[in-house]
Amino acid sequence: MNKFDQQKAKLNDIPVPKQLEQRLHNALAKQSKKRRKKAPLVLLVTAALALLFVSFNINTFAYYGKKLFGYEQLMDDTLAKLNESGAGQVVDESIVLQDDTTVTIEGVLSDANRFLIYYKAYNPLKSLENGVTFTKLTGFLTNHLPSSSSVLSSDQHTLTGIASYDAVNPFAKKLTVSLFDDAHNEYDFTFSYNANDALAPTLKHTINEKIKTDIGTFTIKKLTTTNASTRITGTFDKTTDRTFPIPRDFVLYADDKAIPVKESGMQSSFFSGYTMDLLFDTLPTDTKKLELKLEQSYSKEAIDVTVPLNPLPKTIVGPKNLQILNASLQDDVTEITISSEPNVIFDEVFLRTPEGDVALQTTKGFHESDIGYVRTLQFNTTNEGTDLYINNMYFLELQTDTITIFD
Repeated sequence: MNKFDQQKAKLNDIPVPKQLEQRLHNALAKQSKKRRKKAPLVLLVTAALALLFVSFNINTFAYYGKKLFGYEQLMDDTLAKLNESGAGQVVDESIVLQDDTTVTIEGVLSDANRFLIYYKAYNPLKSLENGVTFTKLTGFLTNHLPSSSSVLSSDQHTLTGIASYDAVNPFAKKLTVSLFDDAHNEYDFTFSYNANDALAPTLKHTINEKIKTDIGTFTIKKLTTTNASTRITGTFDKTTDRTFPIPRDFVLYADDKAIPVKESGMQSSFFSGYTMDLLFDTLPTDTKKLELKLEQSYSKEAIDVTVPLNPLPKTIVGPKNLQILNASLQDDVTEITISSEPNVIFDEVFLRTPEGDVALQTTKGFHESDIGYVRTLQFNTTNEGTDLYINNMYFLELQTDTITIFD
């Protein structure tokens, strides 16, 4: 029996409360006396099942009754199917901004992994190309920032969007979303939230497995999946002070079929270094084997190179086609422009001068060009540099690390 079957079996094993059974029996007995006719056993059972159905599904009727229109371009297949069935909480509340733009929250979709706001903004008198921006969502033990997507109508008067947040606290009764108009005026939009309309988890699984890389250790903690999404949470303990992009190179495999990351996030934590969230699509209901793979990560290589800055430009053969393009003094800061292959990060970089080594202060101007991936290194000195020294570099490399969640 796989994990999904086990969860289903647990739901099927929930017993009927004895008090409810007795109340049903008494109520039907009274009706029988009034009619002076004994109800057959089959009617008793039918009535009990009907009352149970209504009791457990009274909130289901409330939110499986309305399909939202106009969001098709913003929905993946899973959200489209849920919308087709009418899943979610209907809100249909509006706010009018100072420029007479009407913003309507049509509905929300909530589960154990995230909270989606479906909204439309309309102004018949102006373009909404730079119209409305949804920001933080607050409520009881809830304070989240969104990732959003939107589409503008051909006449530019209607903006349709979906704002995605982390899951809200189930005890929240009211939620407030902050938004801005194109003049940067801020508004607070408060609406009611019904936790009973949230999609329940279909599977919760503890993992607690580690993947070690040159930049640190990923600890994969747990998995939660619903009919809308799959979320994997964990921690990351860095072994370097360097900052690296948020990992999007984790891929979930359900019966060897890839489910790429849809959203990923990492934030510092006082107790465990960094916390990590990976959001995937929902799992097929008949999944028998589930694996998480880290398909590429940054590897470290000690290069220990010293490059003379006269004459320039200069090419260093290996590592990763490093080129020193030019050096100049700008506003009391020495700037050195270099190019390399993409996804290369240099570490322990110094400008050598007659007065001593000066550590790299900051990097700016990342962009792709015909000669490679260009950036400008800034050193806080006006002393003439003689050499550029680089001790280490990090570069993306294919990985083969796999965690089997269940099989």
